[in-house]
Amino acid sequence: PAHPFRWPGSHAVSQALSDVARRSWWRRRVRRSSEAVPTVTRTLRVGSFQFAAGRDIDRNVAAIERGIALASRAGVRLLLTQECGLCGYPPVERDGVASLDQGAQRAAFEFVARLAQRHDLFVVVGMITAYGARSRNSICLIGPDGTARQTYHKRALWGWDVGTFEQGDAAGICDVDGIRVGLRICYEVRFP
Repeated sequence: PAHPFRWPGSHAVSQALSDVARRSWWRRRVRRSSEAVPTVTRTLRVGSFQFAAGRDIDRNVAAIERGIALASRAGVRLLLTQECGLCGYPPVERDGVASLDQGAQRAAFEFVARLAQRHDLFVVVGMITAYGARSRNSICLIGPDGTARQTYHKRALWGWDVGTFEQGDAAGICDVDGIRVGLRICYEVRFP
């Protein structure tokens, strides 16, 4: 039942009034703080490169190599590749995690790291990482110096992920040229 002291839509009216009050407070706050703190504008050119990945790691690496070259020519600083882009996503692009040669994936990862260094780029590459007897759906941020800066493991597992991967537990916040960046995989963009 409706509250006796409200008319239909009163919640919306009170919400709108409180929004106006908040905006007014924020404008006063920003005005005061903007005088004391200089504004610093930083930009980060981000590119994404998606391709038809599959179980053939060499073919995936060749595609990523093309993507890195394109990104470099376009002035991209941070290049993102797709989920499991290095090795193919199970069970769609490969039979399962057991069919993955971790040694071949590691060699491919090292090659991509050298490409990132050669082109002076940050590259986020999707892969499957071993986690005890299980595996994780992961992405790794490679720095322009060719080092692995951070590996993030997917936390919001759904569909095929649930029976295939172990859930990650890290926040996935990293630094790219002084700008904080949140790493997420696929469906996780709905859960910032």
